[in-house]
Amino acid sequence: MGKEESATLSDSISEMDEFFHDSIDKLLVRSGVSPQEIDILVVNVSMLSITPSLCSRIINHYKMREDVKVINLTGMGCSASLMSIDAAHNIFKSYNDAYALIVMSESLSPNCNNISVRHKAMFKLKCLVRTHHGARDESYGCCMQREDADGR
Repeated sequence: MGKEESATLSDSISEMDEFFHDSIDKLLVRSGVSPQEIDILVVNVSMLSITPSLCSRIINHYKMREDVKVINLTGMGCSASLMSIDAAHNIFKSYNDAYALIVMSESLSPNCNNISVRHKAMFKLKCLVRTHHGARDESYGCCMQREDADGR
């Protein structure tokens, strides 16, 4: 069985580290903002929750300040992307001249049988609409992460 059919937690963490480092490095270079200037960090990866958290991994890698405000959203599905933006927006109400870094992605490794497709996907946010249908059983159960019959 190939790695694509049996991705591990380590594969998922490596995937996120690769994405975060590449994306954040490019953003910091383009913006001219140093990691120590970041006041707010919001991270959303809906299907991967690890310890230490993804926020902690980013803060440690970039040696951010100890007083950075952190919101780590995991296990909340696609709606957490909108909640990430809203959370940063609300924090800005209390802070003047602050920098926020909002990082959103999805861990494909444990949920995809063809890992090579992750380098081909690119998305651009065009419109932001937030709706919650969690009270509906059909909506609530539309995305559940469970072990398969083989315990993976």
